[in-house]
Amino acid sequence: MPPKEIPPRLHVLIASEAPYAVVLRRWPSKETTTFGWDLTTDTFAYGQWVKAKIYQERCDLSPDGRHLLYFAMGFKEGHSCYYGISKAPYVKTLSLFWEGDTWSQGGHWVNSKTYWLDRFGAGESTGTGVRRVECPDWAVHPLIYRLKRDSWAHVTETKVDLECKEYFRDVKGFKFLDASSEVLWNADSSVKTYGTQHEFAKSLSFGWELRKLIHVGSNPKKGKGSVWEQHALFHSESRLQMLYPDWEWADYDAPRDRILYAEKGKIFAVKLTQEGLGEPIELFDSTQYGRDPVIAPY
Repeated sequence: MPPKEIPPRLHVLIASEAPYAVVLRRWPSKETTTFGWDLTTDTFAYGQWVKAKIYQERCDLSPDGRHLLYFAMGFKEGHSCYYGISKAPYVKTLSLFWEGDTWSQGGHWVNSKTYWLDRFGAGESTGTGVRRVECPDWAVHPLIYRLKRDSWAHVTETKVDLECKEYFRDVKGFKFLDASSEVLWNADSSVKTYGTQHEFAKSLSFGWELRKLIHVGSNPKKGKGSVWEQHALFHSESRLQMLYPDWEWADYDAPRDRILYAEKGKIFAVKLTQEGLGEPIELFDSTQYGRDPVIAPY
């Protein structure tokens, strides 16, 4: 098993038109394991392990949950980087596009049959039944398209050179959940973050709003990649704001009226009340799985 000093990094891609998701686990940094997640039953199925770094912000799951589009850095077919389209939750490519570097920003599913990539590298396809179209705007990160499609409002885009603690405390006015989280946050305040911050918001029940701050091109904490997320809850009536610094991914599962989040290699579900969060329920522990040699059934 990989060393456990840093917990697995989890990111989840939820299909916008189906109760299905793909979990990406990076553990260690240059290895990725995928899992399928049935949201109606909260059952998880092991996908595949690959010795490659799959960039979570450059991936997308088709709205029907059938195909995974991903960008990876790892030796394949004589190339160090590549785009792959596979049958979710596996990573065996049906379509493969080679890249010579990591400057590609990723791709996006326009609908379940149509997608685009921000580059037009050479590649091959074995008949996925989907069609590639031209990227509409090279200057817009595909992550923004994905989140907007999934009902996130893009609030701000900011070029930054400031301390994360000061940004959330002084600029945003967030309250820390407890003394221990504030101590941990203060301990990191000497390390600055550089790059771009995208703030997104999604409306929840009882007047709550889930806010997502995505840091692009900054790495102020050990164990974070070049793109990482922070989350908070905001109540429109009381103006109460609460920061959850350990949530590395979070989203709102509207059909089941619950917040889903990943923390320290595990996935949790929690209900909202008028006062705030209820008691979280652990749904999945990725640390219980290793590097299993699974052959994709296609």
